[in-house]
Amino acid sequence: MLVIFSACLTGLGEAGDSGDVLGFSHSLLTGGATNFMGALWNAGDVATMIHMYLFHLEILSATISTVGNCWQRATDTLYNMTPDETIVHLSGWIELRDKIHKEFGYQKEFIMNGKRKIQGVVAELQTPLGRNMLDFKHPYIWAPFTSVGRAGIRFT
Repeated sequence: MLVIFSACLTGLGEAGDSGDVLGFSHSLLTGGATNFMGALWNAGDVATMIHMYLFHLEILSATISTVGNCWQRATDTLYNMTPDETIVHLSGWIELRDKIHKEFGYQKEFIMNGKRKIQGVVAELQTPLGRNMLDFKHPYIWAPFTSVGRAGIRFT
């Protein structure tokens, strides 16, 4: 079982007296998870959302692949993503969110003002200054997540 927490600082641990590192990830692994992914620092909301979306797409499209392979492909895609591709992804999420709200009548937002925040990012990315807003090539964007456990487990 793969457990992913895309929230900030969820991959941190603390060294104990015996030299072992203990943290949330180790509790989950002890409880039966085979792999845990969490962030080592405060990751950016928009970049993390895109990265996790790409990762889950890789998992869903994998015929036979590992957690590590899927994460690498998602990271490569994010790293090479252009501002125009980012706008397309974010605009698609707004459309999907609106469709779900219309069809299923959801009254509450999963993320408070999430639609407005994404619309703001899209608007900013459409300006000359905003096109440089998300530098996906910077390690701060694509490297906050760590995998603990068996990243070589295969999805079938």
